[in-house]
Amino acid sequence: MRKKLLCGLTCFVMLFSLALSGCGKTEVTIGDAIYNEKTGEMYIDTLENKERIKISYTTGCGLEWIKEAGASFLKLYHDKYYLVLDPDPVLASSLKTTLETGISKTMSDVYFTQNDVWQTWAVRGWMEPLDDVYAYAGNGDTETLENRLRPAFKTVGKNDDHYYAIPWNEIVTGFVYNKTLFDDYGWKIPTTADELVALCEQILKDTDGDVAPFVYPGLAGGYFENVFSGWWIQTLGAEAYDEFFNLDSVDLFDPSKPATKGKLAMLENFDKVFGASVTKYSLDGSLATGHIAAQNAMLQEKAAMMPNGNWFEAEMKEDLKDFDLEFRMMALPFINEAQKDADGNYIKINYGCLPELMFVPAKAQNKTGAKEFLKFFNSSAACRQYTKTTGLWRPIDYPTDDVKFSGFAQSAADIRATSLTVVDNPRGRHYIDGDVKKFNVDGSPFLRIVKGEITPEQYCKNEYDYVKSVLGA
Repeated sequence: MRKKLLCGLTCFVMLFSLALSGCGKTEVTIGDAIYNEKTGEMYIDTLENKERIKISYTTGCGLEWIKEAGASFLKLYHDKYYLVLDPDPVLASSLKTTLETGISKTMSDVYFTQNDVWQTWAVRGWMEPLDDVYAYAGNGDTETLENRLRPAFKTVGKNDDHYYAIPWNEIVTGFVYNKTLFDDYGWKIPTTADELVALCEQILKDTDGDVAPFVYPGLAGGYFENVFSGWWIQTLGAEAYDEFFNLDSVDLFDPSKPATKGKLAMLENFDKVFGASVTKYSLDGSLATGHIAAQNAMLQEKAAMMPNGNWFEAEMKEDLKDFDLEFRMMALPFINEAQKDADGNYIKINYGCLPELMFVPAKAQNKTGAKEFLKFFNSSAACRQYTKTTGLWRPIDYPTDDVKFSGFAQSAADIRATSLTVVDNPRGRHYIDGDVKKFNVDGSPFLRIVKGEITPEQYCKNEYDYVKSVLGA
């Protein structure tokens, strides 16, 4: 394990500095703004006679981006507003109750969150329409937000005839790998699923089993879906994959029809790398491991790769400082069933997951201020600042010529630049009513395949039977 060592003097200085920092100072300066780390309040000059905008957000992208965005926003609007920044690691699970209760005083004005049922919230009247934000051109932009969104994200915030949410990140998925280990052993980046299996065998052989090819977070099973859905899209094609999310026909789940043939191909190839018959390819204990612990196992060189996304570096920023290791992202290899273009080349796909969203609740106390913040945050200048801070992309067209990427962020940027990004956009009455989803019958099949509880063929057959019972044969 190549962990950086600090000399005794350096350690003493660090500890002494930490001791001093804990002596009660809660206010720091960020740009022209003052930020109270205890209350989350951010303002310029004074709080008095100003309107509050409260912003709650999940913490997977770090904490600095929202402070910098807030300070930049207040530089323009400090005479009218002050902010309250509210990081909430459990926001995704608690938000439904907050909205359903509908108490304005306890509600934030803007939410940044992960959510797969927001259309239901819009139908129930819990979300404020954002048509005016989408139609806005300003803060240095001559084009509206609607026109600047990248193709895959044009309609992901729309329900019926109105926009209710704005996509937050453009995710890049694939495998995070330890470049230092790959360089030391001369391992090559696999471009096909067959090469991936061969690489797994090579890693075990070269390290005498001391390094597992993969680690995965079994306690956060969404990681498998967030990466390997790319194999489904490779097989089915981007347009047909998007049409699947109308979720309006039994045929979509028929194992003899294209949509489920693609799903089956995805699951069968997944089984070859992570199934119960090839447990040697994964670090022991992965099933009982959370995502942070799994990423730490990568830092400790217990595993060479992890199904993951470009959020890895932002999420592990402080931990990475302690290790003399380089990490990169590789694109998901092609399966044999993947589609090819007219020249016979595989079509490169980046699966962007189910987009994270930002929105304004219908009962927010300051909807006008919330929309002003969203107009600013989705400007090209604010997007560029976000990318500089996090190494992550917004799903909007904006220049990044002046952004200096880390080696890891650049590897993700290269995948994004050379691939077609495809995202989930579930919609329609059956989805909103909760009758039919992307995966049915006891949820996602990936962990069940890992545990040997079900085969890919069994899952697809059971799912077809279920959907027939719901929608009718």
